[in-house]
Amino acid sequence: MRPPRGYSFVKGSAHPQPEGHRKLEPIPHDHLVSVTLILRRRPTGPRMRAVEDFAVGPKPLPAPVSRARFARAHGADPRDLRAVGRFAKEHGLKVVRSHAARRCVVLEGRAASVNEAFAVRLHRYGFAGGTYRSHDGRSSVPRALAKIVEAVVGLTDRQVPAKHYAERLQESGDPQDTRSLTPQLVERLYDFPPGNGEGQTIGLYEMRTGDGPAGYALRDIEQSMAAFGGGLKVPKLIDVAVDGVANSGQSDGETGLDITVAGAVAQEATIAVYFTGGSVQAIIHALQRMIHPDRGDPGPTILSVSYGWGPDDGSSAGFSASEYTQLGKLFQDAAALSITVLVSSGDTGAFIQSPTGAQTSYPATEPWVIACGGTTIGDVQGTSFEEYAWNDRSAGSAHAPGATGGGISARFSVPEYQSSTQLPRNRVTGKTGRGIPDVAANASENSGYVQYVQGQQALIGGTSAVAPLYAGLIARINANLGRPVGFINSALYRLAGRAFRDIAGPSGPQNNSFGRVVGYPVEVGWDACTGLGSVRGIALQNGLTDAIAGRIPAKGALRRLPSGRRHRKVFTQGTFRGVDVRDPFAVAALQETPVRAPLGAVPWPRGLAPRPVALGRYKPGQKITGPLEAKADFLLVLYTDPETQALLEVFTGNEAWSPARKRTWNGYAHNFAKYRSMIANAGGDLALAQGIMGYLSAVTIDGKTVVLYKSELHPKQNGDQLPFIPVMQQLLTELQPACVISTGTAGAIGSKLDCGDVAITKAARFHLQHAYPDFPQIGQMSASHAELTSTAQVNTRYVEYAAAHLTALSLPGLARCHAQLQEKSGFGFVRDSTAAPAIYVAGANPVPGPEPMAIVSADYLTVDDSHDTEGLEAAGIMNDTDDAFLFYAISKLAGTKPVWLSIRNASEPQIVLSPHPRGSSEAAVARQLGRVAGRIYGIYQYSTTLNSAFACWGVVAGA
Repeated sequence: MRPPRGYSFVKGSAHPQPEGHRKLEPIPHDHLVSVTLILRRRPTGPRMRAVEDFAVGPKPLPAPVSRARFARAHGADPRDLRAVGRFAKEHGLKVVRSHAARRCVVLEGRAASVNEAFAVRLHRYGFAGGTYRSHDGRSSVPRALAKIVEAVVGLTDRQVPAKHYAERLQESGDPQDTRSLTPQLVERLYDFPPGNGEGQTIGLYEMRTGDGPAGYALRDIEQSMAAFGGGLKVPKLIDVAVDGVANSGQSDGETGLDITVAGAVAQEATIAVYFTGGSVQAIIHALQRMIHPDRGDPGPTILSVSYGWGPDDGSSAGFSASEYTQLGKLFQDAAALSITVLVSSGDTGAFIQSPTGAQTSYPATEPWVIACGGTTIGDVQGTSFEEYAWNDRSAGSAHAPGATGGGISARFSVPEYQSSTQLPRNRVTGKTGRGIPDVAANASENSGYVQYVQGQQALIGGTSAVAPLYAGLIARINANLGRPVGFINSALYRLAGRAFRDIAGPSGPQNNSFGRVVGYPVEVGWDACTGLGSVRGIALQNGLTDAIAGRIPAKGALRRLPSGRRHRKVFTQGTFRGVDVRDPFAVAALQETPVRAPLGAVPWPRGLAPRPVALGRYKPGQKITGPLEAKADFLLVLYTDPETQALLEVFTGNEAWSPARKRTWNGYAHNFAKYRSMIANAGGDLALAQGIMGYLSAVTIDGKTVVLYKSELHPKQNGDQLPFIPVMQQLLTELQPACVISTGTAGAIGSKLDCGDVAITKAARFHLQHAYPDFPQIGQMSASHAELTSTAQVNTRYVEYAAAHLTALSLPGLARCHAQLQEKSGFGFVRDSTAAPAIYVAGANPVPGPEPMAIVSADYLTVDDSHDTEGLEAAGIMNDTDDAFLFYAISKLAGTKPVWLSIRNASEPQIVLSPHPRGSSEAAVARQLGRVAGRIYGIYQYSTTLNSAFACWGVVAGA
């Protein structure tokens, strides 16, 4: 079909019709119709920034642009507006509104005039959802306007099948002790920065749905805020009616939830509530009003949209192609104006419309918005808590809410900021695409928020609660930084791990499947259920501060190991085997001798002293060349000789780790030939020369078998491959321990840690310089700072006993360490240990301060200082070179996996130095820190590790 003579089709203007529709009667000629024409951007204006233009790194986050300047550069050309005005007059249509920034002209006239002007025939149509106005085929405009008019909106008035908040369900996949929470508690758990959002305006989008119009009663808002407690006040509210659609005055759960959650977090922010209808034209007009305000309107710096407008694959027949394009351009406008847009990802998992195929919710899939997924928070104890992916209805009705939306877009390609993220393929199309969500937060109705709806109390949640929560956070950050941060998706992915709590692990729901729709799995790192994870607010604010200043490290900082690395000159024996002989940390450490002071008798509680036992059926000293035939309740993994000596003194009363002692242990050699080619620089190691990858021995504590494993492989000694990982997986599969503990010395990141203090943690991250081609996901996890999280539970009864009665036994040795250190120059900042070293336990008594209770593992001997030079403070509490590699190996095991813990002692405190001289190179700073930390480590490593050994005993004894 061709357009009328002198006319051209408007590209993408054919409006899809719903399934089962039927054409009814024509629209009466005198029926009044409103149509919105959206025009091109000013053709002589500068190019609009694309998503990739917002990539941060050495390039700073773009500065805000005024709306007036934007309108002049990117709005409609006044000549184009006048041309449309003349067209309207020629066809008897009235120009209701013309707006340059919005690039739109709203026309009104009789149906007969509209039919003539756009070469359509408007009819009434019917389908299962009711009746609506529309037309067949594409609309047209005169050829003179063909390059000017990009979309004609409003010829179709069918209501978009919008969805919003979820109500409480009884079926559950929740952590223990899951109960209703308040926004104030959630913001504390997520470590939001102090502030109140003063000077910011949060725009809330509210629309008519199949449940009726949107609205709120002030009395319900007051009661909901009072129910949160803490003396919260009702925020300043401004209602904005779009096209005459005003606040209904009757509360619906969505509007009240948005207002109260955002208002609780950002008490001094203005909350602008935009009310609109349910058609495409109404949606576009509302977004235009929010992004490009009328004179006298509020000017939001953050938008929160807690609605889904159907699947983005077009199957809902909600939008034409040109309307999708114009919606995307509106969100692009928001980015250019430094407006942050947050959108809920949906509350029915991978089910959106199709009863069998996974879909994603629009507009969460727009590359220009932050898509918000859902979690469940439970087992809250102080600032410790459990957090799972939200799926309370994985096997229930496909028409009841209860799971986090997420998946791979069928419409949008992978945006630049996700280009380095491992994304699955769309389950239906098999193609790649934009992945959602980007972030997640508390959403389960079972951990939801008390709301008053028309005077009745209800518990409400859903991803609808996530968008306004993070809108409040962004309001705080904007106010604290003195400028709007705007479109920050690139920064979010560059700060992954540093500013996010990864939601992964064997506990909790493992996917967002829903009804008969198979969803996407929960995985380590980004996944299509919880995205990057839940936000660490202060770390995000710090990261955005860096982004504004252009201080985020450049992409590509993680580099592949050079093929010659395994041939460089390295230490061939001892603690630093495989480490470059010029490494300043290793060189400094080897100049020192670890201090050893007699431990004396250990006052073990009755019946709880460690006792040596045979390792399965093996005789002492027998080499294990086949599959290991022994079982363990606990496996303790050790690495360096001094760490092994300290643990042996505690567990056996004999610190010797001599060749004679090694011959009494069982050398682990199973499949050595298989791994030999992967092991770098093995020639100088006596054990590896004998085909032994590690040594095994066993003790028993209160009837529990504890296997000690001294690994001769070390992640930092593996060259460009990682035999350590498959070897550990093999060992674990054979030994089948219930719990694996990685232990030994570490460098303190947290400023509250003294030498000898111990941290028992259930989280680890990578911080790598090099990429390992045989394990590419490790590089991606390092780049995103993804967190590996364990579900291990620690009974602290005997851990507390160890802190009260055993760690003091290390004090004589620590005092000698300190005295020896004072003889060196530049070490006066290390405190003398006069109090018994503390043992901190994640979830029970975490280390004081903002640093997360996680171990950060590097592939090199890194340290950090009081200036956060290495950038580790937001990632963890101590750094080592092993644990994350071991815990990654465990996470990738098939079948039942052991739980794991990291038990690390601080052998170097946080290095306190004067600011590094301006212009200092990274290499110079690293050398300086390495020399300082190496000396401390060389002296303290044995005496401090005694306390990790005591903590290991306490965990086992309490199990």
